[in-house]
Amino acid sequence: MATIDLGVPAVRPRPAPEVDAAGLAAALGDAVEGEVRFDQGSRGAYSTDASNYRQVPIGVVVPRTVEDVVATVATCRAFGAPVLSRGGGTSLAGAVDCLQADVSRCAGVTEWLRVAALAAAHNLELSGHCAQSLSVHAAAAVPNLRHLEYFADHARTDRLLFDGVLEPAGGVLRPDLSRPGMGLELRRADAQRYREET
Repeated sequence: MATIDLGVPAVRPRPAPEVDAAGLAAALGDAVEGEVRFDQGSRGAYSTDASNYRQVPIGVVVPRTVEDVVATVATCRAFGAPVLSRGGGTSLAGAVDCLQADVSRCAGVTEWLRVAALAAAHNLELSGHCAQSLSVHAAAAVPNLRHLEYFADHARTDRLLFDGVLEPAGGVLRPDLSRPGMGLELRRADAQRYREET
């Protein structure tokens, strides 16, 4: 196989911005209610996606509200730090065609519905991520739902502690309208063995 010397690199990588990571972490900690993670383990955990790419982030923010997202973007802009929405239907390339939200991580159903409205305002569909028995009610209420992810291991764990865990039928998960609220009821006696005193 012949080799061709192009004389210049075919891809010219941009230099990574020099960001005051400690200052950014402190500013984000003051600006958001959610989690701010700049530790090595969190940065490593968020350095890959389902593709072949790996990019270790400067830090990770797990927002609890829409206001947290706005504050994160504004703070990162002030520090000259790039922002990539992960777990939002993106790859490390940043291509978004569907916003992904986890009702158990974004401050509950009310905030999840606000995220759905924000996605709809940008003509994006919404993907429900994790906590499927808890998420199905909110997911059924939004017109821009693409799908609700179903994790068999979550269902197995949920069945250890809750009555009312939903089972898919024909590839569809439906709320059980015969049960009150979210349909889940904690079996306190079963959960007792996992209790830790703090």
